[in-house]
Amino acid sequence: MSFRQHLLDLIDRCGDSDRHLSILATGSSDTVRNIRRGSSPRLDSLEAICRVLGLRLQTATLDNPVESPEGAPAVEKRPDWARRLREDIRRDLSLLLSQSTDSEAPAQNRHLAIKQPAAAAGDKEEPNEAVAGYITFTRSWLDRHGLYPQQCTIVGVKGESMAPTLPDGSAILVDRNLAQLEEGKIFVLQTDDGMLVKRVQKDAGGGWRLISDNPAWDSVPWPGGAKVFGQVRWVGKQV
Repeated sequence: MSFRQHLLDLIDRCGDSDRHLSILATGSSDTVRNIRRGSSPRLDSLEAICRVLGLRLQTATLDNPVESPEGAPAVEKRPDWARRLREDIRRDLSLLLSQSTDSEAPAQNRHLAIKQPAAAAGDKEEPNEAVAGYITFTRSWLDRHGLYPQQCTIVGVKGESMAPTLPDGSAILVDRNLAQLEEGKIFVLQTDDGMLVKRVQKDAGGGWRLISDNPAWDSVPWPGGAKVFGQVRWVGKQV
C-alpha cells in the first residue's frame, strides 16, 4: 500500500470529516480533499496532518533513524499500521518531495478556530478547548503579517479592563508563536485563575507588570506561575 493510501486510511479511521481535519491541520478546508483527488500536499501541510493524527513525521531521519542511547528505556513497540506507515514514508517520501510543491493549489482563505474567552478584567475563566466556530482570513493577509494558521487562535475578550483597545465581547487573534514578552505589547496569559489578556510593561526593578488600557483599572504585578499563551496581533470588534 502506498504512502498516500496509508495516510487516507488513517484519516478515514480518525472519524473526523475531511473539512474539519483540514481546518485543524492547515487552516484550509480543502487540504485533505485535494489529497484524495491526487494532489501532492506541501511538506508543511503533510506534517500538520500527521500531527493532528498523532503521528510525527521526521524527514531528516527517515533514511537514517537515530538509535536510542545506551541505557535508555525500551521504546514501546509500534503497532503494525504505524510500522507500515513509517516504511512507506521512507520508500515514497523522496517521490513525494520530488514533485512540485506547488502542485497543490494554495487556498486563498484560512479558517481560524474560535476558542475559549480570555478574561481581560481578571475574571476567572476555566479553560475550554471546545471550538465555538471559525473566522476566515485571507491567506495573503496572514502571509503579509507573518502569521502561520497552525500557530494562531481566536479567543473572545471578557471584561472591560482593556477597553477601548479590546472592548468586552471583541475577538482577538493570538499568535502562539510569539511567546517572548515585549514591552508595550498585548499578550494572553495562562494563569491559575484562567486566561488573562493584558499589556505588559517593565517596572523599576526590571520585573513585568500587567497594564490595563482602561484607566479605571490599576496595574498589577506578574501573576505567579503565569505562562505566555501568545501575543495579540489583531482585534475584531463591533462599531
